[in-house]
Amino acid sequence: MFADLLDPSVLLELDLYWATAGGQDVAALLGRLGDRVVAVHIKDGPMRPGITAAHLPDDQVPAGRGDVPLAAALAAGSAVEYAVIEFDKYAGDIFEGIADSYAYLTSTLKG
Repeated sequence: MFADLLDPSVLLELDLYWATAGGQDVAALLGRLGDRVVAVHIKDGPMRPGITAAHLPDDQVPAGRGDVPLAAALAAGSAVEYAVIEFDKYAGDIFEGIADSYAYLTSTLKG
């Protein structure tokens, strides 16, 4: 794993959407990386074959409405201090998407 090649003092930031699109079980990945991951990108959408950064999907959705197991990932992230809400592309009103994602995060993190 790439992280194994880094000095152990290097902290990591993980994009949960792209890790999922790449076939990773993000909760298990966060468990393996442990306290090195201090930030995650919160992004969601349907997962399907062929998702690439070269052709960004245009059907991303607010957090909690897609196929990325965000709640499980956040529960597994033992040292996550920052959850960064973002969209690569979003067809709706971006401010509503951010507000919906924030509401999902605050509700999920309370539980």
